[in-house]
Amino acid sequence: DLFIDTEERDAPVVTIDNLEAEGKGLGVVLPTLRTAVDFVRSKYARRFSPASLPETNHLSVLAEGLALYLDSALSVPQYDALSAQISAAAIHWLKIFMKLPTETRGSFNRDPDSARQYACRVALDTKFSSYADEGYLALNRGKPIFYYTYSELEDSFTSLGLPKSSFRFVEDVNTIETLIEEDITNGHVPTMILAYVGSGVSENLSELHQISRKHDIFMHVEGDDLALLLTKNTPQFLSVVSSCESFSISPGEWYGLAGSSTCTFLK
Repeated sequence: DLFIDTEERDAPVVTIDNLEAEGKGLGVVLPTLRTAVDFVRSKYARRFSPASLPETNHLSVLAEGLALYLDSALSVPQYDALSAQISAAAIHWLKIFMKLPTETRGSFNRDPDSARQYACRVALDTKFSSYADEGYLALNRGKPIFYYTYSELEDSFTSLGLPKSSFRFVEDVNTIETLIEEDITNGHVPTMILAYVGSGVSENLSELHQISRKHDIFMHVEGDDLALLLTKNTPQFLSVVSSCESFSISPGEWYGLAGSSTCTFLK
């Protein structure tokens, strides 16, 4: 029964019914939205105490509501431009928090699967110089091989359009170099190592990184343990992550935010 009191009749009108086709500018949208937020905060405080919920819940609701409102109030070019600016700012601060080199590139993806697929395509482009122009025709010099250390990653590879034999699950990290040498002997092209840290899975990242350097293989790291990169004192076993070709983090999931996305960083 949030809307039974007469005082709610004085609520500010926030509507998109009469917006022009080209969309409203931010100078018009944000003050109106701020007024609406202040109204809800003051009028409903006695019935719904924000203090009773974690701060992340407020951030989640605010982010989702703001995104939906701006999507409706702004034109597509305006919304895309604003999204790009916000993403760039978020990537900038994440790089500072994790003490990454300034030349490190970052991009947001919808979820861990799409981030992983993005990293795989970057690895293909790195290993096969004409992949960006020729696509799969560029793979004629040998079948690309991807080595992954966590079985649950398997389902995300199907959209890449490569045969299942291109993806090798490594149950024992100590055997990965033997597998690589066998693939090279068979005329295949070891392309990428996907290492996972978290959910009870802990790999020797330093050893995997040395192997990737030795055989000129693109290395990607992901997993919940990477949340420790955002702490003041990063554990020693994660120190090698910033030296890998790419890694992905999902801070929204770690903090329980709705509609969270995954950020992938490329060296």
